[in-house]
Amino acid sequence: MKKRIQQNNEGFSLIELIIAVVILAFVVAPILGAFVSSARTNGKSQRVLSATTAGQNIMEEVKGTALKTLLKDEGDKTVDDTHKASGQYVITYKNQVVGGNKYTVTATLDAQEYKKAEGESEKVYQFNDKEQAQIFAMNSSYDGAYMPIKNAAKVAADTFADTNAADYMKKKTVLSIEKSDDGHGGKILSAQISIEYTYGAKPPYRETTNSYIYRDASGKDDNLRALYIFFDPLYNNGAATAREEIIIRNKSLVPVTVYLVKQEDGTPDAALEETYRVDVKVDEPLRLKDWTDVSDYKPLTTIRTNLKFDKADSSKWQIQLNDMPGAATASLMPAEAFGLSTLEHKVVEDKLYKVEVVVKDEDGNELAKMEGTKDR
Repeated sequence: MKKRIQQNNEGFSLIELIIAVVILAFVVAPILGAFVSSARTNGKSQRVLSATTAGQNIMEEVKGTALKTLLKDEGDKTVDDTHKASGQYVITYKNQVVGGNKYTVTATLDAQEYKKAEGESEKVYQFNDKEQAQIFAMNSSYDGAYMPIKNAAKVAADTFADTNAADYMKKKTVLSIEKSDDGHGGKILSAQISIEYTYGAKPPYRETTNSYIYRDASGKDDNLRALYIFFDPLYNNGAATAREEIIIRNKSLVPVTVYLVKQEDGTPDAALEETYRVDVKVDEPLRLKDWTDVSDYKPLTTIRTNLKFDKADSSKWQIQLNDMPGAATASLMPAEAFGLSTLEHKVVEDKLYKVEVVVKDEDGNELAKMEGTKDR
């Protein structure tokens, strides 16, 4: 006779169940906490990573953009130039979105870092205190240039059929700078040049007449940077008056630097060089109303040249500030009138800036900061 096995169908008691749940809670709670903490850390790391990316984007933009363009308010970018006199600018970029997060990025440019502070005897990185030559690489977007077609000997032989004409003919160069209407409510800024040789009673040789060497239809007044006029000298050969005349007519009073570059083959005779004369005139209409004393006058047409000049001698350099018939004219010394200087124009200016970029979230919490360097 088989024995019957008795099964126990009784479940857990309530006490046992409660004890099991409590034990499970003690075991699971730290694990859940670790998951929550990890999620929070990952979220914060992601925000910081996105913020760092936003900051790096702005840093690259600041480094790769010309200062003149960088310091213009546009879109979500605003510029505080309250302390520009000391070379400090604060540029704020709002609504910078990276990884679905929105940030405000502030870039602070400070030129003081690279110049000697007041009372300081010396500083290692004193770049902004150094005098450096201001030399532009020619760019058709900002500059205009003219090279002569023929030299004096060629003009004498080809046009006047007289080789002696090279010693007696005269030359007049007129450079006209002005803004004109484009017919659609906009403005065109242009520079045109005319060059004419004359010799006695013979018909003149016009090398060029009102030829454009610069033309910009963007309507922006500040695009024009410099005009380069290269020319061959007509030496006086003992004459008391100049055989060359260069007239710069800045009709629209546009700030511009004009480079007058004298060219020649070989080394000129010292005596000819010493007596060489050229009459340079600048016409800036209606400028008389801008100043009452020489100290108030600021040249709009600045001249850089390799021509010899004496700052105390105005006989070779003239300026007329008002060309209206019967109106008064005024003359200044050449250095005052033109900001006259050599081709190698040396200036002391801020060329290097320390850049600090700070990134904040929408609540104003700082998430990232980085530093860099920008040149002008």
